[in-house]
Amino acid sequence: MHVRASGCHDADQVPCVTLISGLARHEAPSKPSLPRAGDAYSQTAPVQCTPDADAPTVHAQQPRGKVRAMDADAGPERYGCVHYRRKCKIRAPCCGEVFDCRHCHNEAKDSLEVSVHDRHVVPRHDIKLVICSLCNKEQDVQQDCSNCGACLGKYFCAKCNFFDDDVSKNQFHCDGCGICRTGGAENFYHCDKCGCCYTSLLKDSHRCVDRAMHNNCPVCIEYLFDSTKAINVLHCGHTIHLECLYEMRAHQQFSCPVCLRSACNMSDIWQKLDQEVAASLMPAIYQKKMIWILCNDCGMTANVQFHILAHKCPGCSSYNTRQTRGDPAACSRV
Repeated sequence: MHVRASGCHDADQVPCVTLISGLARHEAPSKPSLPRAGDAYSQTAPVQCTPDADAPTVHAQQPRGKVRAMDADAGPERYGCVHYRRKCKIRAPCCGEVFDCRHCHNEAKDSLEVSVHDRHVVPRHDIKLVICSLCNKEQDVQQDCSNCGACLGKYFCAKCNFFDDDVSKNQFHCDGCGICRTGGAENFYHCDKCGCCYTSLLKDSHRCVDRAMHNNCPVCIEYLFDSTKAINVLHCGHTIHLECLYEMRAHQQFSCPVCLRSACNMSDIWQKLDQEVAASLMPAIYQKKMIWILCNDCGMTANVQFHILAHKCPGCSSYNTRQTRGDPAACSRV
């Protein structure tokens, strides 16, 4: 079963963990072909939910006041930005400027083109003022415009100050995460130790790592907790962007960049290596040569016969090993 990090996203678009057969919030990059290894990245794991959506408060209210009904009922493609479709803009409390959404602000104010001393992001919870896109009335954060009565967002979260007209995302607010996510509250649960929402299917099967999502992606260094990209949890419990995982896979990298443990089920690959090692005879000078190895998967140290291709861990049968300088017990006595 391949678990994809993409159903539950920051309603401000952050992914939660979902199965490929379930929600398909993001288009996953095409997977490069690989030797079958029990599906090299099967059960890669949880995806993060989307930030910015509380228990959905969905309603379509008839517009009042100065705005024509045809404007208030205009399709979602008419208002909003590339990130969200909604009928309001925000005034950033940090710089006082108006933007379509906090992502638009961050792209403009936290880019490489901005002086390092002036770069900043807008905290979603600090937003106090919004501007109606229909009548341009600036007002406190609320779902319906105080002037024309238009519904500024069919999904509205007063905790995250978040609006979105696309309720097909099944947004919900997670008090544990402190943000809104997508994918449907009934499909996810909040893991207190990992500090994030994961698919309910992983509730009793994933390896917990303290605040696993509150770290940067080990490949692209983007902060994962509120990333809008799909995220996977590896067998070791560490987290990584799904697209970065595929990039590693394309370059034949199958170990976690953080702890070096195998990132997937490699049993089929190990069986093939067994055959290759058995078929590759070593010269007589090396046939009795012994070396010390450390297994990256189980942590065992062992004295094994040297081979030019790979060294197998006698404990877990993994070839994800590395040569060490000598007997660790002997080293500790020095």
